[in-house]
Amino acid sequence: NSVITVSGSWLATGTGDFISGTSTVRFDGTSGSYNMVASGSFFNFIINGTGALYTATGGTFDINGNITLSAGTFTASSGTTTVSGSWTKGANATFNHNSGSLTLDGTDQTISGSTVFYNLSKTVTLAQTLTFSATAQTSVSGALSLNGADTSNRLSIRSSQAGAQSK
Repeated sequence: NSVITVSGSWLATGTGDFISGTSTVRFDGTSGSYNMVASGSFFNFIINGTGALYTATGGTFDINGNITLSAGTFTASSGTTTVSGSWTKGANATFNHNSGSLTLDGTDQTISGSTVFYNLSKTVTLAQTLTFSATAQTSVSGALSLNGADTSNRLSIRSSQAGAQSK
């Protein structure tokens, strides 16, 4: 598993696609504004650029692993961002939903860190769990859609701490 470090914009244009495999792409610019135009999917995706503003452009943004927002600002695409792993937002990071949708399409997933989403959805066909941090507030200002398949294949909503409600 390799780590690709980007200190500027990610402009995947032209006729080819980025094939991430199981690599992590880490954006670590320390100041300035940078655009991200994805062609293909990311696997693990990290924003760790204190003072930097990263903006996803285009209709869709696909992350087949985890997204970690550690430092800096990430503005999502106004379309749909799809995440197959966990969502983690640290205290030194800012997330702007840009009126876009976040679709969780992985198996058991976790959302950590105080975050306001515009639209948030997860639909399952087999029994799965969506875990929210007990110490951080998750809000949805648009539509929240959480769906299990049937009584045998439910989507369970859990707190990260037994006996404590998520905020």
